[in-house]
Amino acid sequence: NLSADIVFVATFTGETDGSNYYSFYTLSQGQAISIPTFIDNDGKFQASVALNSHFYFGQSLKPAQNVVLPQNFMYCYPNPFNSVIRIMFFMPMVDAVQVSVYNILGERVFSSEHTAAPGLITLSWDGRDKNGQNLPTGLYFYHLSAGNKQMTTKITILK
Repeated sequence: NLSADIVFVATFTGETDGSNYYSFYTLSQGQAISIPTFIDNDGKFQASVALNSHFYFGQSLKPAQNVVLPQNFMYCYPNPFNSVIRIMFFMPMVDAVQVSVYNILGERVFSSEHTAAPGLITLSWDGRDKNGQNLPTGLYFYHLSAGNKQMTTKITILK
């Protein structure tokens, strides 16, 4: 019998009745990452879900070549937003997380710190600055820092 760490990755793309495919990968170490499904206003979606498990097989397996799984991700939705935006990201371990929002001039208009447990984390932001005032319509940059990883994405406020 063969013992292997297996990651099952299911990726779905398209519209609500769109195409899909499934892939299996063997990994010698590491954690699988779960990415939720996001559906935009046009009904289009994209999702990849990875699950980590330990399996025993009675036959040999050929490892996939050149497999790259995402090590981190950050997704903000809805984007653009007018009241509340949700920021989803994956944490591999307990760590301090700093989130900051910058305007197009590079000025930090909002920041907060959290301690996040491992797994999928969702934070919400109501579009207010550090003084509690509603920010105007415009383009902003949402920056997340945790441990030695940093991620930045563009977000748009529409009033």
